[in-house]
Amino acid sequence: MSVTPEQLKAIKSRGEVLVSASAGAGKTTVMIKRLADILEEGASLDNVLAVTFTKKAAAQMKEKLRRELIERLNTCGEESRENIRLQLSKINSADISTIHSFCARLVRTYFYVLKVDASFEVLADGAEQSALRARAMDDLFDELYKSHDADLYTLLDKLRKKRSDKALKEMLYSAYDEVRQRPRWEELLNNARENTFTEYGFKKVSAEYGKTLADKCGVLIDAIDGFSKDFHPAVNGAGYQKVLSEMRETLVGAVAEGNPYAMPIKLCKAVKPKVKPEVAEADACFSDFVDGVKKKYKTFIKDLESEEVERERFLLSGDIANAFCTVLFKFAAAYDGVKREEGKLDYGDLEHFALSLLSGEESDEDVREGIRGKYEYVFVDEYQDVNPIQDEIISAVAGKDIFCVGDLKQAIYGFRGSRSRFFREKSAQVGERGEYIVLPDNFRSGEGVIEFVNKLFSSVMRPPVCEFDYAEGHAMRGGARYAGNRGKAEVCLYDGGENKKKEAVGVYSVTAERCAATENTAEGLAVLALVEEALKSEYFDAASSQFKKLQAGDI
Repeated sequence: MSVTPEQLKAIKSRGEVLVSASAGAGKTTVMIKRLADILEEGASLDNVLAVTFTKKAAAQMKEKLRRELIERLNTCGEESRENIRLQLSKINSADISTIHSFCARLVRTYFYVLKVDASFEVLADGAEQSALRARAMDDLFDELYKSHDADLYTLLDKLRKKRSDKALKEMLYSAYDEVRQRPRWEELLNNARENTFTEYGFKKVSAEYGKTLADKCGVLIDAIDGFSKDFHPAVNGAGYQKVLSEMRETLVGAVAEGNPYAMPIKLCKAVKPKVKPEVAEADACFSDFVDGVKKKYKTFIKDLESEEVERERFLLSGDIANAFCTVLFKFAAAYDGVKREEGKLDYGDLEHFALSLLSGEESDEDVREGIRGKYEYVFVDEYQDVNPIQDEIISAVAGKDIFCVGDLKQAIYGFRGSRSRFFREKSAQVGERGEYIVLPDNFRSGEGVIEFVNKLFSSVMRPPVCEFDYAEGHAMRGGARYAGNRGKAEVCLYDGGENKKKEAVGVYSVTAERCAATENTAEGLAVLALVEEALKSEYFDAASSQFKKLQAGDI
């Protein structure tokens, strides 16, 4: 396989390296070739840690490494050949795994330092974990009700819904999952509740919200600019533009003010011109656009009161926050107790125990240095999916050579704590002390598809929405694999059909109801038509550089 200059740079790089790889950029191939190079140079798999996101991906990485090393047996020198044979025998037991499997190995190895039962089981089943959490929560609430706990009743007074504590319990579950993705979360939470609900905290939150409103207003300003550029009615053009101009000036002024409590109630006082028959269609389009902008703007400011009212609410909410944190800590302790009784650890436990071994003040120094000294080379795949505690674990293990590869455009696991922002911040840090390499080529798609994707996401993936600008340095580049066969992207619209109310006929039948539930939908029929049409055509197979008859399995 020939490699691009960017791929070659990544393969030959050493030290701290972060690679941003677009979809279809061959990132796994680059990682495997870099690892194989290191082994060919004399390194041992005993000193390599490779972390990926799923067990399947880890197994595939081992197999690809095996194939790569076997190929190199025929081309390398005799000295390297002996080491490669040795490394091939180590692949099955190599530390190439998910982050949680790695953490579990550390906990099982050093259980005596952590004072945990060496025979623990990992709570990988979501239903079992939910059952244990519910048991801990129910036991805790029973205890708090019996003792008439003041913190619990403070929360129930504000957060209970329909005379039930279910909503409060769900909030506690959600908060627990969120904070546990952070290192030293108890300390973090205590510092937050002590320092947030103060006058300084109010000013800080207000400033941050002001920036958020400014970003949202910026999106509306861009929308108005785009609409104004393309909107040219045959008559009364100046009147229409006056409305747009006044709306824009109001938004620009609000952004410049930077004060969320000084946002104007209305965007404009100007009235659009009377409708003329010759521009009736354009007038309707104008009205829809203006109404849409105003509606969106109202959602930005609808919950804002005066600065005085918001300050009072903010400071009073500190009492609720303190009560919430106290009950959350009690739930964490109760849940830990239930897990100990059952001899179970969840994924969060594995992460926090591993981090404790690597950086905790109470950990054994010899153990800590032994773990750190073992791994000379660390590889991290799908780095965009790493959350803060996982990143700290990796950083604590890594020595001078760490190779991370990912794509911030594919950071979709926000519910697990990953953020595009973390990847972006890491790229800036690595750029100062190591190498930040971008692999923009997409070898998976034709130019027509790539151009469509770039155009679409350049308009929707912007800082106010996803923390980075797709058009600035993140657009994909055609990998020339489909040279001369551009491919295409189409937006297909279909008529959803009319919703017909079903009428009951005769005696109810379970079988008939199931059959009715599987009737063809309008959307399904539209997709079927596209597939049937496609099956009449050919497609370009990049692997053989030939056109082939499209089969159903190719779709």
